[in-house]
Amino acid sequence: MFPRTLVRAPRRALAIACASLLLAGAARPQQVAEVPPVIVTAARLAQPLDEALPSTTVIPRERILEEQAGDLAELLSRQAGVQISRLGGQGSQTSLFLRGADSNQVLVLVDGMRLNSPLSGAASLGGLSTASIDRIEIVRGNLSSLYGSEAIGGVIQVFTRDGGKPGAQVLAEAGGGRTLSADADLAVGEGAAFRFNVSAGERQQKAVSAMNPAENPGANPGLDGNHERHGALRVAGGLDGVSLSAWAWGSHSETGWDDNFDASGNFLLFYPPDTATRTERSDVGVFGFSAAKETSRAKFSLEAGTSRDDSSNVSSIPLSYDTNSFRSRSSRLALSATTLGPGLRWTGGLEALYQDGTASVLQIVTAPVDLVSGSYPLTGFDRRVESAWAGAGKYDGTWEWQANLRHDRYSDVGSATTGLAGAGWHFLPDWKATLQWSDAFRAPSFNDLYYPGFSNPSLRPERARSAEAGIRWSRGTMSASLAVYRNRTSDLIQARGNIPVNVARGASDGFELSAERSDGALRWGANLSQVRARNLDTGAELLRRARWQAQAHANLRHGRWDAGLEVARTSARDDFNFNPFPAVPVSLAPYTLARLTAQYEVVRDVRLRLRAENLTNAHYELAYGYNTLPREIIAGVEARW
Repeated sequence: MFPRTLVRAPRRALAIACASLLLAGAARPQQVAEVPPVIVTAARLAQPLDEALPSTTVIPRERILEEQAGDLAELLSRQAGVQISRLGGQGSQTSLFLRGADSNQVLVLVDGMRLNSPLSGAASLGGLSTASIDRIEIVRGNLSSLYGSEAIGGVIQVFTRDGGKPGAQVLAEAGGGRTLSADADLAVGEGAAFRFNVSAGERQQKAVSAMNPAENPGANPGLDGNHERHGALRVAGGLDGVSLSAWAWGSHSETGWDDNFDASGNFLLFYPPDTATRTERSDVGVFGFSAAKETSRAKFSLEAGTSRDDSSNVSSIPLSYDTNSFRSRSSRLALSATTLGPGLRWTGGLEALYQDGTASVLQIVTAPVDLVSGSYPLTGFDRRVESAWAGAGKYDGTWEWQANLRHDRYSDVGSATTGLAGAGWHFLPDWKATLQWSDAFRAPSFNDLYYPGFSNPSLRPERARSAEAGIRWSRGTMSASLAVYRNRTSDLIQARGNIPVNVARGASDGFELSAERSDGALRWGANLSQVRARNLDTGAELLRRARWQAQAHANLRHGRWDAGLEVARTSARDDFNFNPFPAVPVSLAPYTLARLTAQYEVVRDVRLRLRAENLTNAHYELAYGYNTLPREIIAGVEARW
């Protein structure tokens, strides 16, 4: 629990921030209005960002390059309402929390394809690079009425490079923590006629041991490294008035990790735990195709594709439970139609989703390892999902509104119907108030339902209901927003012993306050997030979620120089120390992180880059007993043609 003074302080900060928001609206400096970016995730149709009713953030490629953001999870963690927990350094297992929702309650899409694994229900974000990303859209709050399962906390959609201005780009970096990286990108064609984009890269780092042996006795103190390779390809064009696009995106990562207690079938004493090594090999990828036809009044689309998430873990200890493999696929076919133009807009579609997966794990009692071949038993799962959705909205005028409805039918866990209703009111020229209600669900994952020895095939989907109110102000190149939300979840899936059951009710309440301003050479912004995520049955705070998080950044361009500074403060979080039996609760200390970036244009289209991560060399933990990265100075060179 926070001391009373720390509880009061954020309340005062919120009051001051709200007052600043009102004062900002009262000022009327002469600004040149920027064209807002076009988004598609918030309503499943193309619309300017300032028309979106759900709370939405866009991270364009220019911002990714400006911030020298190489790691997707870390880039997301700087946004309002987003937190991460990581079990070690780069590439290690990463959990993402959006508005307090767990990783398997946040839907991650790549070019419309689900990245969430049907085995775990969560997306593998640990080793993903930003090199091939064009932009990211973050929509907060329940969106099952648009996208189905997992969208309780919100939806994060990643869009890969799509040609654009022809040219080439190469980037190479090196620095602390044995960091090395290289990326190359080539774009050909421009406009609707033909576009081709290909990118590829590689990066590696070996900075810390995943576990801290002082807090996890028996852990191997040696450094655990990560080696990641990534690539993307897209071909797009038109034929007889039909827009066609095909793409592939993928990442292969090899990461060392630690386990200070290996519950293995090996009882030989000459394998001491602190000398054991473990490596995870992970492959994540998306393959897709789309065809679209526009008339003067509507757009019709066909989308098909497959996403995969494969991983295998190998331990140096024979017959280890840490040696296992997981394979999963999600194949999707969707037809959709959307009206165009001002006034009332409609959207709707049909979707078929087929998910399958396999898992192999050592089970000494129920399915022992084949001692001759060394193979572990393999278990397979599959499901079919049939969906239909429809939506309507009016996004211009004094009053705006949006309504969506979706029905999903699962072959293994039944059906779910979800809805969303939202409204916006422009009560002053630069001000808009919003109100939204929505419900959502999460289908149990394959691990929940079928994982050998640790599953329950009778599980029901988790259900959630949310309400959100917001106020937004925008004038020229300045904007500010405040969103307050309330989320209630029932039939939460939690382990009772080793078996998952629908036993709990959850809640998350909070707000997000953000502001942004761009004055030519100077751009600055800040956000403040508060969330209280808890189990309503026990009153316990959900693990590894900070109640308070604040971030501020500024970027200045002057001549050939471009420099930026970011500072983030995160409050304490609850966790468990699992070394004693039974486990004991612990509190992870609050911490402050700072990062500095600089670029210098040596000649036209050639830049030197420098960044300092964890500038003050702060010691902090995202999960008890796991190390985080120390200060790292990384330099590089970027060239464009």
